[in-house]
Amino acid sequence: MRTLTIGTRGSPLALWQANWVRDLLSEQGIEARVEVIRTSGDKHQKGPLAAKGGKGLFVKELEAALLEGAIDLAVHSLKDVPTDLAEPFTLAAFLPRADPRDCFIAREGIEKPGQLPDGAAVGSCSPRRISQILNLKPNIEIQDLRGNVETRLNKIREGVLDATFLAKAGLDRLGISDDPLIHPLSAETMLPAAGQGIVAIEISNRSQDLLEKLKILDDANSRHAAVAERSLVRNLGGTCVSPIGAHATIDGETLHLTACVGDPEGKRILRDTGSGPGTEANRIGARLAERLNEQGAQDLLPQSPLSGN
Repeated sequence: MRTLTIGTRGSPLALWQANWVRDLLSEQGIEARVEVIRTSGDKHQKGPLAAKGGKGLFVKELEAALLEGAIDLAVHSLKDVPTDLAEPFTLAAFLPRADPRDCFIAREGIEKPGQLPDGAAVGSCSPRRISQILNLKPNIEIQDLRGNVETRLNKIREGVLDATFLAKAGLDRLGISDDPLIHPLSAETMLPAAGQGIVAIEISNRSQDLLEKLKILDDANSRHAAVAERSLVRNLGGTCVSPIGAHATIDGETLHLTACVGDPEGKRILRDTGSGPGTEANRIGARLAERLNEQGAQDLLPQSPLSGN
Protein backbone atom coordinates (compact mmCIF):
# COMPACT_ATOMS: atom_id res chain seq x y z
CA MET A 1 0.00 0.00 0.00
CA ARG A 2 1.24 3.51 -0.81
CA THR A 3 2.32 5.87 1.96
CA LEU A 4 -0.66 7.81 3.34
CA THR A 5 -0.55 11.54 3.98
CA ILE A 6 -1.94 12.76 7.32
CA GLY A 7 -3.10 16.39 7.38
CA THR A 8 -2.87 18.37 10.60
CA ARG A 9 -2.56 21.83 12.07
CA GLY A 10 0.93 22.87 13.08
CA SER A 11 0.54 23.47 16.81
CA PRO A 12 2.63 21.28 19.15
CA LEU A 13 -0.51 19.48 20.35
CA ALA A 14 -1.87 18.92 16.84
CA LEU A 15 1.49 17.53 15.75
CA TRP A 16 1.58 15.20 18.75
CA GLN A 17 -1.84 13.87 17.78
CA ALA A 18 -0.93 13.43 14.11
CA ASN A 19 2.31 11.63 14.99
CA TRP A 20 0.35 9.38 17.36
CA VAL A 21 -1.95 8.38 14.50
CA ARG A 22 1.06 7.85 12.22
CA ASP A 23 2.64 5.53 14.81
CA LEU A 24 -0.60 3.60 15.33
CA LEU A 25 -0.90 3.08 11.60
CA SER A 26 2.72 1.95 11.43
CA GLU A 27 1.97 -0.71 14.05
CA GLN A 28 -0.67 -2.04 11.63
CA GLY A 29 1.80 -2.13 8.76
CA ILE A 30 0.46 1.06 7.16
CA GLU A 31 3.07 3.71 6.39
CA ALA A 32 2.11 7.37 6.67
CA ARG A 33 3.67 10.81 6.69
CA VAL A 34 2.49 14.04 8.35
CA GLU A 35 1.68 17.17 6.34
CA VAL A 36 1.14 20.47 8.18
CA ILE A 37 -1.64 22.69 6.85
CA ARG A 38 -2.23 26.15 8.24
CA THR A 39 -5.91 26.77 8.98
CA SER A 40 -7.97 29.96 9.24
CA GLY A 41 -8.21 29.39 12.99
CA ASP A 42 -4.41 29.51 13.22
CA LYS A 43 -4.28 32.73 11.22
CA HIS A 44 -6.82 34.54 13.43
CA GLN A 45 -5.29 34.48 16.90
CA LYS A 46 -7.08 37.46 18.43
CA GLY A 47 -10.67 37.73 19.62
CA PRO A 48 -13.41 35.14 20.09
CA LEU A 49 -13.69 32.44 17.44
CA ALA A 50 -17.46 32.96 17.39
CA ALA A 51 -16.89 36.36 15.76
CA LYS A 52 -14.87 34.81 12.94
CA GLY A 53 -16.79 31.65 12.13
CA GLY A 54 -16.43 29.32 15.10
CA LYS A 55 -14.08 26.40 15.64
CA GLY A 56 -14.91 25.10 12.18
CA LEU A 57 -12.11 27.43 11.15
CA PHE A 58 -9.71 24.78 12.40
CA VAL A 59 -10.95 22.15 9.96
CA LYS A 60 -12.06 23.75 6.69
CA GLU A 61 -8.61 23.92 5.05
CA LEU A 62 -7.97 20.32 6.05
CA GLU A 63 -11.29 19.32 4.50
CA ALA A 64 -10.37 21.19 1.32
CA ALA A 65 -7.11 19.23 1.19
CA LEU A 66 -9.08 15.99 1.60
CA LEU A 67 -11.34 16.88 -1.32
CA GLU A 68 -8.35 17.79 -3.48
CA GLY A 69 -6.60 14.53 -2.62
CA ALA A 70 -3.62 16.43 -1.18
CA ILE A 71 -4.03 14.43 2.05
CA ASP A 72 -5.66 11.08 2.76
CA LEU A 73 -6.85 11.71 6.30
CA ALA A 74 -7.11 14.63 8.69
CA VAL A 75 -6.47 14.37 12.42
CA HIS A 76 -8.49 16.63 14.72
CA SER A 77 -9.23 17.35 18.33
CA LEU A 78 -12.86 16.27 18.17
CA LYS A 79 -14.10 19.29 20.11
CA ASP A 80 -13.00 21.46 17.14
CA VAL A 81 -15.05 19.51 14.58
CA PRO A 82 -18.51 20.86 13.61
CA THR A 83 -21.33 18.65 14.84
CA ASP A 84 -22.99 18.83 11.41
CA LEU A 85 -20.20 17.33 9.35
CA ALA A 86 -20.25 18.35 5.68
CA GLU A 87 -21.70 15.72 3.35
CA PRO A 88 -18.45 14.70 1.55
CA PHE A 89 -16.76 13.66 4.81
CA THR A 90 -16.95 11.05 7.53
CA LEU A 91 -15.31 10.55 10.90
CA ALA A 92 -13.65 7.20 10.31
CA ALA A 93 -12.19 6.56 13.77
CA PHE A 94 -12.31 7.87 17.32
CA LEU A 95 -9.17 7.08 19.30
CA PRO A 96 -9.23 6.08 22.99
CA ARG A 97 -10.26 9.07 25.06
CA ALA A 98 -7.77 10.87 27.28
CA ASP A 99 -8.77 12.67 30.49
CA PRO A 100 -11.66 14.93 29.39
CA ARG A 101 -11.47 17.38 32.32
CA ASP A 102 -10.59 21.05 32.17
CA CYS A 103 -7.75 22.38 34.28
CA PHE A 104 -7.81 25.62 36.22
CA ILE A 105 -4.53 27.45 35.59
CA ALA A 106 -3.93 30.11 38.25
CA ARG A 107 -1.18 32.18 39.80
CA GLU A 108 0.51 30.95 42.95
CA GLY A 109 -1.77 30.87 45.97
CA ILE A 110 -4.96 30.22 44.00
CA GLU A 111 -5.87 26.57 43.51
CA LYS A 112 -9.66 26.69 43.07
CA PRO A 113 -12.01 29.01 41.19
CA GLY A 114 -13.68 29.88 44.48
CA GLN A 115 -10.40 31.40 45.71
CA LEU A 116 -10.32 34.03 42.97
CA PRO A 117 -10.58 37.53 44.45
CA ASP A 118 -13.16 40.00 43.19
CA GLY A 119 -11.88 41.70 40.06
CA ALA A 120 -9.49 38.88 39.18
CA ALA A 121 -8.52 38.80 35.49
CA VAL A 122 -9.48 35.45 33.94
CA GLY A 123 -8.51 34.77 30.33
CA SER A 124 -10.80 32.79 28.03
CA CYS A 125 -12.63 33.01 24.71
CA SER A 126 -14.73 29.90 25.43
CA PRO A 127 -18.42 30.74 26.08
CA ARG A 128 -18.77 27.37 27.83
CA ARG A 129 -15.96 28.07 30.29
CA ILE A 130 -16.93 31.73 30.72
CA SER A 131 -20.54 30.86 31.56
CA GLN A 132 -19.53 28.27 34.15
CA ILE A 133 -16.81 30.34 35.83
CA LEU A 134 -19.06 33.42 36.02
CA ASN A 135 -21.74 31.26 37.61
CA LEU A 136 -19.19 30.26 40.27
CA LYS A 137 -17.51 33.69 40.62
CA PRO A 138 -19.59 36.51 39.14
CA ASN A 139 -17.34 39.38 40.26
CA ILE A 140 -14.35 38.64 38.03
CA GLU A 141 -13.11 40.24 34.81
CA ILE A 142 -13.08 38.11 31.68
CA GLN A 143 -10.37 38.92 29.15
CA ASP A 144 -10.02 37.48 25.65
CA LEU A 145 -7.33 34.82 25.50
CA ARG A 146 -6.46 32.39 22.73
CA GLY A 147 -3.27 30.69 21.64
CA ASN A 148 -1.47 27.42 22.22
CA VAL A 149 -0.78 25.80 25.57
CA GLU A 150 2.52 27.57 26.27
CA THR A 151 1.08 30.96 25.31
CA ARG A 152 -1.69 30.57 27.87
CA LEU A 153 0.57 29.22 30.59
CA ASN A 154 2.97 32.13 30.10
CA LYS A 155 0.18 34.67 30.63
CA ILE A 156 -0.19 33.25 34.14
CA ARG A 157 3.54 32.83 34.82
CA GLU A 158 4.17 36.44 33.79
CA GLY A 159 1.32 37.81 35.91
CA VAL A 160 -0.61 39.17 32.92
CA LEU A 161 -3.67 37.20 34.06
CA ASP A 162 -4.75 35.67 37.34
CA ALA A 163 -6.22 32.51 35.83
CA THR A 164 -7.25 30.68 32.67
CA PHE A 165 -8.26 27.17 31.60
CA LEU A 166 -6.73 24.39 29.51
CA ALA A 167 -7.87 20.87 28.61
CA LYS A 168 -6.07 18.26 30.70
CA ALA A 169 -5.78 15.92 27.72
CA GLY A 170 -3.59 18.41 25.89
CA LEU A 171 -1.44 19.07 28.93
CA ASP A 172 -0.95 15.35 29.52
CA ARG A 173 -0.07 14.70 25.88
CA LEU A 174 2.53 17.46 25.93
CA GLY A 175 3.99 16.20 29.20
CA ILE A 176 3.43 19.37 31.23
CA SER A 177 0.52 18.43 33.48
CA ASP A 178 2.70 18.46 36.62
CA ASP A 179 3.20 22.25 36.60
CA PRO A 180 2.24 23.61 40.07
CA LEU A 181 -0.02 26.21 38.43
CA ILE A 182 -2.25 23.45 36.98
CA HIS A 183 -5.29 22.24 38.93
CA PRO A 184 -7.69 19.68 37.36
CA LEU A 185 -11.38 20.45 37.80
CA SER A 186 -14.10 17.89 38.37
CA ALA A 187 -16.92 17.67 35.85
CA GLU A 188 -19.22 18.86 38.63
CA THR A 189 -17.26 22.14 38.77
CA MET A 190 -16.58 22.60 35.05
CA LEU A 191 -18.35 20.38 32.54
CA PRO A 192 -16.07 19.79 29.51
CA ALA A 193 -16.81 20.43 25.86
CA ALA A 194 -18.42 17.78 23.70
CA GLY A 195 -15.66 15.52 22.41
CA GLN A 196 -12.98 16.90 24.71
CA GLY A 197 -10.05 14.48 25.04
CA ILE A 198 -10.95 12.54 21.87
CA VAL A 199 -8.81 12.54 18.73
CA ALA A 200 -10.83 11.90 15.57
CA ILE A 201 -9.74 10.89 12.08
CA GLU A 202 -11.67 12.43 9.18
CA ILE A 203 -11.62 11.15 5.62
CA SER A 204 -13.46 11.74 2.37
CA ASN A 205 -16.51 9.57 1.76
CA ARG A 206 -14.83 8.49 -1.48
CA SER A 207 -12.15 6.61 0.49
CA GLN A 208 -14.08 3.46 1.36
CA ASP A 209 -10.95 1.27 1.29
CA LEU A 210 -9.30 3.60 3.82
CA LEU A 211 -12.42 3.57 5.98
CA GLU A 212 -12.13 -0.20 6.31
CA LYS A 213 -8.43 0.04 7.21
CA LEU A 214 -9.05 2.69 9.88
CA LYS A 215 -11.70 0.63 11.67
CA ILE A 216 -8.93 -1.11 13.59
CA LEU A 217 -8.07 2.20 15.30
CA ASP A 218 -11.67 2.95 16.30
CA ASP A 219 -12.46 2.75 20.02
CA ALA A 220 -16.08 1.78 20.68
CA ASN A 221 -16.36 3.64 24.00
CA SER A 222 -14.94 6.82 22.48
CA ARG A 223 -17.31 6.53 19.53
CA HIS A 224 -20.38 6.07 21.74
CA ALA A 225 -19.38 9.01 23.96
CA ALA A 226 -18.65 11.20 20.95
CA VAL A 227 -21.93 10.38 19.24
CA ALA A 228 -23.95 11.11 22.40
CA GLU A 229 -22.22 14.40 23.18
CA ARG A 230 -22.33 15.66 19.60
CA SER A 231 -25.97 14.62 19.24
CA LEU A 232 -26.82 16.69 22.31
CA VAL A 233 -25.11 19.82 20.93
CA ARG A 234 -26.60 19.33 17.46
CA ASN A 235 -30.14 18.88 18.79
CA LEU A 236 -29.81 21.97 20.95
CA GLY A 237 -28.89 23.90 17.81
CA GLY A 238 -25.56 24.66 19.42
CA THR A 239 -22.09 25.01 17.97
CA CYS A 240 -18.50 24.41 19.06
CA VAL A 241 -18.58 27.91 20.54
CA SER A 242 -21.91 27.70 22.40
CA PRO A 243 -22.07 27.74 26.24
CA ILE A 244 -22.84 24.00 26.29
CA GLY A 245 -21.02 21.35 28.29
CA ALA A 246 -21.39 17.61 27.65
CA HIS A 247 -19.70 14.58 29.11
CA ALA A 248 -20.54 10.91 28.54
CA THR A 249 -19.14 8.04 30.56
CA ILE A 250 -19.44 4.33 29.85
CA ASP A 251 -20.26 1.80 32.57
CA GLY A 252 -20.32 -1.65 31.01
CA GLU A 253 -22.99 -1.47 28.31
CA THR A 254 -24.58 1.68 29.74
CA LEU A 255 -23.80 5.23 28.68
CA HIS A 256 -24.38 8.10 31.12
CA LEU A 257 -24.57 11.61 29.65
CA THR A 258 -24.39 14.83 31.67
CA ALA A 259 -24.99 18.20 30.04
CA CYS A 260 -25.28 21.85 30.92
CA VAL A 261 -26.47 24.94 29.09
CA GLY A 262 -25.69 28.39 30.45
CA ASP A 263 -26.32 31.97 29.50
CA PRO A 264 -23.23 33.95 28.42
CA GLU A 265 -23.15 35.91 31.70
CA GLY A 266 -23.35 32.80 33.88
CA LYS A 267 -26.49 33.99 35.65
CA ARG A 268 -28.37 30.76 34.99
CA ILE A 269 -27.17 27.26 34.14
CA LEU A 270 -29.37 24.27 33.35
CA ARG A 271 -27.97 20.84 34.12
CA ASP A 272 -29.47 17.42 33.43
CA THR A 273 -28.48 13.81 32.81
CA GLY A 274 -29.58 10.89 30.68
CA SER A 275 -28.56 7.27 30.23
CA GLY A 276 -29.15 4.18 28.16
CA PRO A 277 -27.37 1.56 26.07
CA GLY A 278 -24.21 2.84 24.42
CA THR A 279 -25.52 1.58 21.09
CA GLU A 280 -28.31 4.19 21.40
CA ALA A 281 -25.92 7.10 21.96
CA ASN A 282 -27.49 9.31 19.31
CA ARG A 283 -30.95 8.91 20.81
CA ILE A 284 -29.68 9.56 24.36
CA GLY A 285 -28.16 12.86 23.27
CA ALA A 286 -31.27 13.90 21.37
CA ARG A 287 -33.56 13.01 24.27
CA LEU A 288 -31.46 14.94 26.78
CA ALA A 289 -31.41 17.97 24.47
CA GLU A 290 -35.21 17.78 24.30
CA ARG A 291 -35.46 17.81 28.10
CA LEU A 292 -33.11 20.78 28.36
CA ASN A 293 -35.17 22.64 25.76
CA GLU A 294 -38.28 21.95 27.81
CA GLN A 295 -36.50 23.64 30.73
CA GLY A 296 -35.75 26.76 28.66
CA ALA A 297 -32.34 26.06 27.11
CA GLN A 298 -33.14 28.08 23.98
CA ASP A 299 -33.70 31.18 26.10
CA LEU A 300 -30.10 30.91 27.33
CA LEU A 301 -28.29 30.17 24.08
CA PRO A 302 -27.15 33.18 22.03
CA GLN A 303 -29.01 33.39 18.75
CA SER A 304 -26.33 33.06 16.10
CA PRO A 305 -26.19 32.29 12.37
CA LEU A 306 -23.17 30.05 13.06
CA SER A 307 -24.96 26.74 13.03
CA GLY A 308 -23.10 23.43 13.02
CA ASN A 309 -19.73 24.59 14.40
